[in-house]
Amino acid sequence: ADWVEKWDAWRYLAMLTNPTTHIRNLAGNAVFMPAVRFKDIIGAGMEIAAQKRGHLEERTKVFKVDKTYRDFALSDFQSIKKELSKGSKYSEKDEIKDMRAVFGNKYLETVRKFNFKLLEMEDGKFLKMYYTHALGSYLAANKVDLNTIDDTALQKARAYAFDEAQKATYRDASKIAQKLSSAAKTNAVTRVAFGGIIPFTKTPINIIKRGIEYSPLGFLEAVTRGTYQLKKGKISAAQFIDGVAAGLSGSVLFGLGMWLRSLGVLEGALGD
Repeated sequence: ADWVEKWDAWRYLAMLTNPTTHIRNLAGNAVFMPAVRFKDIIGAGMEIAAQKRGHLEERTKVFKVDKTYRDFALSDFQSIKKELSKGSKYSEKDEIKDMRAVFGNKYLETVRKFNFKLLEMEDGKFLKMYYTHALGSYLAANKVDLNTIDDTALQKARAYAFDEAQKATYRDASKIAQKLSSAAKTNAVTRVAFGGIIPFTKTPINIIKRGIEYSPLGFLEAVTRGTYQLKKGKISAAQFIDGVAAGLSGSVLFGLGMWLRSLGVLEGALGD
């Protein structure tokens, strides 16, 4: 590791070993789960209505996943667990680089690796829940016979569940984050500068993206731009429904929060 990598690793160590980071990581994942589940419930109803009218060939959601499909999804998770865990929120994962030591001090290196594994383990719990629910839901919605399922159908279901789990844990690919990361790698000066100003790129960008998607603004974007994309064949009917459902889910929860705040049930941070 060169001096810039050691400098970055030291800064990340200082930030990410803080207990507050782990609490926020767990809380952030947990708080988002009701919004995703509510989105799936809304989407399931919309998909049923669309399918009855002949506007949807293949569904992705059900109100409740049967135990048979849930057990199959739990078993399948083990085969895709490693691939699903790629795309860390806190670093660009490179298996070769991850195996090498950054710090010469073995104690610092042990703490660095342990803390990173702990963060990945925290995310792993939620990745598992989101993946198994999405996979089981997709298979159940399409009434797939698990005894005769072919590889094509399974890969299609896996791809859907993979994307759902990645998005729900803020680990999905981001073009903006990739461009910022590429710009940061120009030379040692840009690596230090970008690392100091924007130590993490993908997670903040994805949090903003989810915040917009699950909001009145996201709903408006889904019914306008989404409608245009649907007509042009750029997105499927299921993707259109998912976007609308996400916007509705976030809007309802936002409205509920505002109502509870007006009643004095919820309060923001206390003043100084």
